[in-house]
Amino acid sequence: MAWWKKPVALWKLFGRKDSRQESRQNSRQDSRQDPRPASIERAGATSDVDNPGSDDLYVTTASETVARSETALPGTGSIPRLLTLAPPPIDPELCVCADADTPRDYGPDPIAEYALAMPARAAFRVAQLGAAITPELKRYFARPALYVRTPEGQITYMVSANAPKQATEIIAGWNLGADEKDLVQEICLGAQGLAAWLATRPEGFAAVKPDTARIAAQYQAARRIVEIEPNDVAILAHPKQSGQRFDGKKVWRTLHALGLRWGDLDQFQWHDTTDQTDYLFWAEVDDGRLGYALPEEIAAGRQHFRSVCFTFNIARTPHAAHVLKQMTRAAEAFGRELDCQLSFMIDRAPAHGVAALEMAVREVSEKLRACGVKPGSSSVCRLR
Repeated sequence: MAWWKKPVALWKLFGRKDSRQESRQNSRQDSRQDPRPASIERAGATSDVDNPGSDDLYVTTASETVARSETALPGTGSIPRLLTLAPPPIDPELCVCADADTPRDYGPDPIAEYALAMPARAAFRVAQLGAAITPELKRYFARPALYVRTPEGQITYMVSANAPKQATEIIAGWNLGADEKDLVQEICLGAQGLAAWLATRPEGFAAVKPDTARIAAQYQAARRIVEIEPNDVAILAHPKQSGQRFDGKKVWRTLHALGLRWGDLDQFQWHDTTDQTDYLFWAEVDDGRLGYALPEEIAAGRQHFRSVCFTFNIARTPHAAHVLKQMTRAAEAFGRELDCQLSFMIDRAPAHGVAALEMAVREVSEKLRACGVKPGSSSVCRLR
């Protein structure tokens, strides 16, 4: 699946990509770190109504993306490689289960979410309970994600296309990533409200009380992860002469020759073949007008670019030191092909060469490990 921008959207992608990615929890990188069937929707998930800028996006399949590329610029799929990027080493803890038929749990993240389990007296009908939880009640409960435990012991989302018919327990999970002054109190009140409401239900849910001290401690641990800096490292390729632009067709050919592919958000990405994430780094093109690439415009000779930014989010990227080396190789090869300059940035501020980027990656990775998490892990991606 890929997300394309509607032609009417004119804002710069460079400053908006992270917010767009974070707003769609059930796709791309988050779906890799929280692997679940594409049909699953989490109760309380953010909708387009809550993200007024999302109406410039629409969803398409990967095959449609390939077809669109080939239709506009025939031969894209067979462009000879300039270099081969080395995939990262495999960490089994970060890999997605490839066997879709293998039962697995989809429960609250132990670091990113505060979880409260409320067992029932006996098995209950999931659909009946779900229908009773109105949008107003969800807000009153502080919008938790709702999970259930099946009679067989599996934990999964309560609301999904293939939700179980029966369950023995409901588990609520409140995300701890928001930077809100009263978040601990809101979660505590929401958990109390949910527990009290469930206790009145005919399913016979046990009366449980949320642990305020535990919520506060988990929130502080989550904040330490969220507040780790810097976020991004980048290598910016730009023409040597001010006012010049890169030829659109040459940019298209070169990026694909480096092993990147055009697609999500109408930009270019290096796809992770090891299934530890979706994209290892991005190449964001900027034409000074749209801020993203349209193959039809490039083919017509109407779109050229003033810069290409190779970038990734350190905390959300598995094996970030390895990815930085590969991104540097790609940026240097691009620089040679287009005879351009390379500039280095950390959180969009100038940096002194690759060594500075390496230090930033090393520092963030060490800080995350000191918090008990790995870069690119599910906990980190849910919080950041």
